[in-house]
Amino acid sequence: NGSPQHAYADPRVHLHIGDARAFLRKTNHKYDLIIFGTLDSQTLLSGMSSVRLDNYVYTVESFASARARLKPDGTLLAYHMSAKSYIAANIYQILGEAFGSAPGVLFRPGYLFNYVFVAGAGAKAVPALEPTRLAELSTARDLPRDNWPYLYLAGKTIPVHYLEALFSVLLIAGAFIAIGGGNAVRGGGDLAMFLMGAGFLLVETKSVTEMSLLFGSTWTVNVLVFASILVMVLAANLVVLRYPPKTTQRLFGGLLAALALAYAVPASALLRLANMAQWLIGGFLVALPVFFAALIFSTLFRRRTDGTRALAYNLLGAIVGGMVEYSSMMFGVKALYILAAAIYAGAMLLSRREERAIA
Repeated sequence: NGSPQHAYADPRVHLHIGDARAFLRKTNHKYDLIIFGTLDSQTLLSGMSSVRLDNYVYTVESFASARARLKPDGTLLAYHMSAKSYIAANIYQILGEAFGSAPGVLFRPGYLFNYVFVAGAGAKAVPALEPTRLAELSTARDLPRDNWPYLYLAGKTIPVHYLEALFSVLLIAGAFIAIGGGNAVRGGGDLAMFLMGAGFLLVETKSVTEMSLLFGSTWTVNVLVFASILVMVLAANLVVLRYPPKTTQRLFGGLLAALALAYAVPASALLRLANMAQWLIGGFLVALPVFFAALIFSTLFRRRTDGTRALAYNLLGAIVGGMVEYSSMMFGVKALYILAAAIYAGAMLLSRREERAIA
């Protein structure tokens, strides 16, 4: 306890270490004051970093859940170091939508946290902001929501420096695969395995997002999600070894149906359920597409006479899938399911052509 006031030694203080949104969702307490402070990752990362540790804290839905935990005369306080005016405008308008009225704003240029936002009952006591600054904060924008949680983006677009970095990674990865694979890779492509890799990365990314929204964005949740994915992949391999499918078409049908089900059931719909039901149903929705995709991959791989080429193109597809994930900056996170379904539909057509050639 390094604080000079020894705040954490006070018996009235209860320390909870975990995801902020998950705590607000689980607690039944009502509070006089809720403070959002030092939650963002700017102490370690730039505002445009792809490591989005804090995005789901600064959304309309997140502040609405905080409002639900306030007493009728309660106040929410959010302080933030906003280097760009549009970031402050995002927070200002998010709070306005979540609380139904504009928050009070304290602006102190040169301070570590140059913006302090006050929403709820306490907003009335905040002095009025200068008209020029207020107009700047009130400019209409695309607000961060759970489907588009990008506080640090000025709008629904992919920043140029992201595109430059992504294409550089693709070129370097392609060169390494071509050199490492040798003649096996240069001898011809394997588009079906390429598409399977791209689709799987999108499904995996969306799986982590869904579970983070349900149970909190913590390392424990991420470990459980990745462990579940690996278990599903292992189970699919065992099934294919014991009961090798003659065709992949029904498996593709199951995969597309699983993606449609996951798309149709939003994570917010599960929040009303008990915690165990959330784990079971949420885990099922996440695991089902992964299981079908792994079944298809194992079946297609068994047909390949050149495993090196198949794995090389699958790896390259996974890299491209990771790049395509950034399209959520334009279309929203939920669009990843649609993109994955389109990619898998292409793989299904190629697999059907292979099976007809074999027959």
